[in-house]
Amino acid sequence: MKKKDYLGLFKRKNDGSYAYEGRFAETSLEEADYRRVRRRFFLWGVLPVAAGIAAGCFPPAVMPAHILVMAPFAVALIFSFRMLLCGIRLFEYGNTGRLREYIYRRTLLTLPKEAAVITASTAILAVVCQVLKAVRGGDDPFSMRGILWLVCVLVMTLSSLMIRKEAAIMNFRIKEEEISQ
Repeated sequence: MKKKDYLGLFKRKNDGSYAYEGRFAETSLEEADYRRVRRRFFLWGVLPVAAGIAAGCFPPAVMPAHILVMAPFAVALIFSFRMLLCGIRLFEYGNTGRLREYIYRRTLLTLPKEAAVITASTAILAVVCQVLKAVRGGDDPFSMRGILWLVCVLVMTLSSLMIRKEAAIMNFRIKEEEISQ
């Protein structure tokens, strides 16, 4: 589905409002379980953003201002924000355990790739940062600031993987028949 193709799935009703006439993705979870998983999904989405902002506040002695450090950090932070936006969209549109197909494709189906990008970029970030500190000098990697910074990076990685797990638990499947809302 191209970027705006889903707009053709909205049909005008007699009263002038629009109704979605496309397919839906539905979860196989019970309503109470789905609400619990959705809440955890959103909380796991906030953690990598908060940890990324916290990691970015450390002084250059902990996280050197080098392109090999800043590029993976920026990628991880941007994708953390993207995952948080997916969580917000899921919170906004997925109240009933049903998502419109185009929302499902742009949120839950993109999460495994985004989690992999965050995992890879934070791994690169941690390794490059430690190598640069060893070569150029700077804080001892095992100083309190160094350990706190590594914890922030680890939280970014683990929470993105937990989001991926929560998305799999929701177990959304696209219904084949078209249903009008």
